[in-house]
Amino acid sequence: MTLARGGPDSGDFLERVRFFFEHRLPHRPDYEQRPEQLQMALAVAQALQGEELLVVEAGTGTGKSLAYLIPSLLWAFDRRQPVVISTRTLNLQQQLLEKDIPLLRELMDQPFRATPARGWSNYVCLRRLESVQNSQQATPELSHEATSLAENLSLGAPGVRQQLQVSDPLWTVIQAESAACNRQLCPYFQDCYLFRERREMERSELIIANHSLVMADLALRRDGAPGILPRPECWILDEGHHLEEVANEHLGRSLSLADLNRLRQSVYEPKGKVNDAGWLPTLRDRLAKAPVPSDSRARMLELLDRGLLTSLPTFYQVGEEFFHWLAQAILALGVEGRIPINSDFFYTPEGSQCRQVSEQWAAHLSSLEGSVRSLHQAVTENELEATQGGLAELQSLMDRLKGLRNDLEFCLFPDSQDWVYWAQNSAHDTQLGATPLDVGEHLASDFFGPARSVVVTSATLAVGKDLSYFEQRVGLDQHTHRIQRACLDSPFDFMQSAYLGVATDLPDPNKNGFWTQSREALSWLVQQLQGRTFLLTTSHASLRLAKEALQAPLAQAGIRLLAQGQAPAGMLLDQFRRDSRALLIGADSFWEGVDVPGDDLSCVILTRLPFRVPNDPLVKAHCRRLEEEGLNSFANYQMPQAILKFRQGFGRLIRTQRDRGLVLVLDSRLYHKSYGSDFMGALPRCQRRAGRLAGLVQDAMKWLRKE
Repeated sequence: MTLARGGPDSGDFLERVRFFFEHRLPHRPDYEQRPEQLQMALAVAQALQGEELLVVEAGTGTGKSLAYLIPSLLWAFDRRQPVVISTRTLNLQQQLLEKDIPLLRELMDQPFRATPARGWSNYVCLRRLESVQNSQQATPELSHEATSLAENLSLGAPGVRQQLQVSDPLWTVIQAESAACNRQLCPYFQDCYLFRERREMERSELIIANHSLVMADLALRRDGAPGILPRPECWILDEGHHLEEVANEHLGRSLSLADLNRLRQSVYEPKGKVNDAGWLPTLRDRLAKAPVPSDSRARMLELLDRGLLTSLPTFYQVGEEFFHWLAQAILALGVEGRIPINSDFFYTPEGSQCRQVSEQWAAHLSSLEGSVRSLHQAVTENELEATQGGLAELQSLMDRLKGLRNDLEFCLFPDSQDWVYWAQNSAHDTQLGATPLDVGEHLASDFFGPARSVVVTSATLAVGKDLSYFEQRVGLDQHTHRIQRACLDSPFDFMQSAYLGVATDLPDPNKNGFWTQSREALSWLVQQLQGRTFLLTTSHASLRLAKEALQAPLAQAGIRLLAQGQAPAGMLLDQFRRDSRALLIGADSFWEGVDVPGDDLSCVILTRLPFRVPNDPLVKAHCRRLEEEGLNSFANYQMPQAILKFRQGFGRLIRTQRDRGLVLVLDSRLYHKSYGSDFMGALPRCQRRAGRLAGLVQDAMKWLRKE
């Protein structure tokens, strides 16, 4: 391909990448040349060309999205192979699709395709939608909504949930599902939104995905199922510091009360003689009208009635009873959050009851699975795929029941040293699960090993410029012969733009006196700033205490207080940006992936060093294993994790060259403990002060006002 007149056309790949940054991008009026960006782009190009694994930390402002998009696109043109670009957050994915890729379309000499990749459950299944429209069991409201949706789709509305207004009850029964899909045999195959996008994906140069989808795809392929993505050779993983966390979610096993409720809503929810919901009553109607001999019809209806319709309500009831006793066993321990599960857990009175009920539930699961298999065989023998997807739905139900039974039996017998078993109860759900202790082994063998090249990047991967901690956590240490590394500083001048203040006189944030001692100074600071402040906590309990302490004094000053939990995170951020006089209090999810550039955000307050909860089962298991290996778990696991999170929190403040503001840390351990220097050393050089909070906030405001 030709990049530009007078530019290299078929020469060295790295030189063509360099040419793009030195001769094409500078023509953009708002483009700033940054040496770190070019350095990263050349490293990405080298990894793609040399079949390498690249780990690159790129500080805020490097411009890393263009640094990997441009070499990826040029490589895809050359090799006629797609490159998968994966992010953790929807915000970054939208930035790529709505800002960076449109820019590249203007700069490239030839058109290219960049296709978003989504999981199955994000798409409308047209067969299922038609089934709801024609179902006599659907409620009038559901039937009306389905008809309205079908009309909108016929007028060109997109078939993905993110761009549709669809209620949860309807989406539960019309979403696409791999096991229930007839693929090429489906009469809607050519019009199917999912497969249209899959066909587009196979012709694309860039596939824009997310880490959850990439790990779900990996899990499916490991189990021998068809993957979600084409089989790409090259991957770019942005926001790569989340890789271990997402891999844990998707390579582990779990079951929940919410899963059971979703099964009920989609398959069969008895509501009375007329309003039974789910696809199973609809299948019964079709079997009753099937053009087959009466004895065959009677046999199929008997299998469905006795084996399924009469058995499922009891199955749901026993499942609910299992999760009830699981919740009671968790509550009896008096511990919040996720708890570890071992054999002793099931010897408590509540745990013993949970185990007994689980045996009944497992028996129901096995019996139901057999009934579905018998009905599936009978429908097949009568050549009744004209039941509009009935066979596929039955196969899907078989797979779900089998998977649920296997997960239940696996999690109830916590006897493997390679897994961490846990349970969790909240106001919204009750869960039981197991997570592989060393997810890095799975990633090393099943993801990094087969890949031609992988680039993992983030603003926070290193601990003191050392990437080995991250590499070990995700299994890259098993491929050292292929790894290239780079740590690129931010181009921002933090000495001029950032003030870091450390309060030295406050008690532990969990102590009663903390907010009493800090409320007056913090209220004064937020009022001086006229809002424009994030206050980040490390727990929802601390968030509630902060809200209680600050709400009254800020309300008197006309400062609006926004707190995580009042509304979805995106909505809270929009309110914060629109309201120039606001304080936003956030917990874990607001420490990263939140971008508020400019004067809208002038101060970030970190209440506590973000060490992970020591009682979390996964944390305890990792610490125990390190101690067994003779290593200090605090120094080798807890502290590196906290430093990376601390850097993320600090990084919320300075997002552009023009930003200027304050970061205040209210945890005196940063000043008094020896490990405080490790945290401070992980941050860029900036103005730093330590002292009593009352004087510190005044000094910070003088610096901000340049007094």
